[in-house]
Amino acid sequence: MGLFLTFNLIGDKIRLEKFWVYVPFYLLLLIPYILVVLYWLFLKRKQKIAEWYDEKQFQDILKASLITLLLSIPGLLVLLLIEIPHPVYWFLYYIFLVIFLFSSSSLYFFKIKDLD
Repeated sequence: MGLFLTFNLIGDKIRLEKFWVYVPFYLLLLIPYILVVLYWLFLKRKQKIAEWYDEKQFQDILKASLITLLLSIPGLLVLLLIEIPHPVYWFLYYIFLVIFLFSSSSLYFFKIKDLD
C-alpha cells in the first residue's frame, strides 16, 4: 500500500507543499508495523539474541535479507526513469520497497519452500 501511495503521488506530481495532506496515510501504514516490531522486541527482551530463532528460521531470514539487499538497489533504479517532484519520495519509496521485499521473501522461504 505504501508503494502504491508513493507511486500515485509521484504520478500525480504532488509537490512537497501539498504532501503534508498525505502524511497521516503514511503514518497509518507505518504505525502498525512499528508497533508489531516494538511488541516483538518487548517479548524477546529477556532472551539472548541467539535464542530468538531456530536454525531454519535464521537461514530463512538471512536469505530474505540477501534478496532484499540484491533487489532493493535495482529497485531504486526505477525512480531514475521517473520524474520525481521532490527527493522525499526516494526515502518513502525505499522504506516501503525494503519492507515489501523482506516480508515477501521471508514469507516465501518460510511457507513456500517448506512445501517442497
